[in-house]
Amino acid sequence: MSSRASSVASHPPSQHHYGGGHHPQQQHHHHQQQQQQHHHYQPQQHQPQQYHHHQQQHQQQTVEPPVVYGLEFKARALSAVRAEQEKISFLIGTLTLHHDNQIHLLEYGDDDQTVTPTVFSHPQGEVWSIAASPSHVDIFATSYLKPLDGKAQIRSKLFKMPEHDDIGGEILPLTELFEFTGHNSSISCLSWNPILTSQVAVVDEESIQLWDLNAEETSAKVKTSVKPDTKRAKLSAGRWHPHSGGPFAVAMDTSVRAWDMRTSEPAWVVEHAHSQAIRDIDFNPNRQYIMATAGDDCKVKFWDVRKPATPLKVLQHHSHWYGVWAVRYNPAHDQLVLTASSDNRVVLADAVSISSDPDGSVRNAAALDDDDEPTTSRKPEHRPAPKDKLVHTYEEHEDSVYSVEWSSVDPWRFASLSYDGRVVLNRVPQEEMYSVMMLT
Repeated sequence: MSSRASSVASHPPSQHHYGGGHHPQQQHHHHQQQQQQHHHYQPQQHQPQQYHHHQQQHQQQTVEPPVVYGLEFKARALSAVRAEQEKISFLIGTLTLHHDNQIHLLEYGDDDQTVTPTVFSHPQGEVWSIAASPSHVDIFATSYLKPLDGKAQIRSKLFKMPEHDDIGGEILPLTELFEFTGHNSSISCLSWNPILTSQVAVVDEESIQLWDLNAEETSAKVKTSVKPDTKRAKLSAGRWHPHSGGPFAVAMDTSVRAWDMRTSEPAWVVEHAHSQAIRDIDFNPNRQYIMATAGDDCKVKFWDVRKPATPLKVLQHHSHWYGVWAVRYNPAHDQLVLTASSDNRVVLADAVSISSDPDGSVRNAAALDDDDEPTTSRKPEHRPAPKDKLVHTYEEHEDSVYSVEWSSVDPWRFASLSYDGRVVLNRVPQEEMYSVMMLT
């Protein structure tokens, strides 16, 4: 099933703001009445409209028109297809109470700017998170809400997509591979180990379970389990350290704690990182000790986990009173950071002062110490020192933006997802691309 998504030059900022997080067991009332019952999926089309740049925009940017794809139902789960090396691909899971939920595989064609969707049925329940395998293009895991015996609990399963060439609009079934069992509370998130790709960390409100998959990723067993002293703080967001494959960090209310999953021992902690709950975590792909956090206090903070008393940098580019749901480092250019918020906006920032140079060396010499040395001995060049800046504010959404992900194929492309089911594919502005590539 091939469909041309609308290419939108610009879009008005929403006149309505939507509140922050909704726990699945408490917020079913947030789901509005769904659209007509479906048999064959037909994507919604959004027409071009005009919008005004966010007041914090630093300079005029040449922004390529975005591509907008509308789902039939609400949604908040988005994942790049990490194992795909040729096509720009993303997976999205829906949230609906009254129909079978769906998984949408979106494949973007750069030449003709078209989105080709393939839709799979997900009758297991509402999809609250989705994570694609880093080594198999057709395998992914979801955490989903399924009422059972009068109780609503989030569970998780691993799925495989069938071959799907020339399907002509049919909604396809998924193959269930297995369920991540043994969790006594709702699953908060799951995350594939980027180094040891056969490992998946599954986080519930009380514990972290490390699962070891077989080579085909068709079965798994628990390798180790960590149960922190959570007291009243529930575990939420989780992220693997991308440099060693050992430490795994989780958000616990306003703090971040990490464990070395090879030994089940604590690795480090950042206490009271935010004044309100932390919603997301990410690690700098080039600087092994640098972490970003996003919270309900509307802030994005950057930390050296060896010196957690004070953040390296604090960004507050989103509207006041609206929490930040997602933060993502660009996997190739670590000065570029995306954030998504309940203010309906996606912000691209350039945090060059705490980034590495393109060759992997640390850009800010003042941030160096014995364990964080440049990887090369390049001579300093005579050029103006780059400055941190807000690059662009993307305003094509009209509801809370829960997820944003960089493409695994094109380092300049990314997708964002808002609660109303709108997926927007965007690109880094041309001037910023040239700046990052040091062509200007």
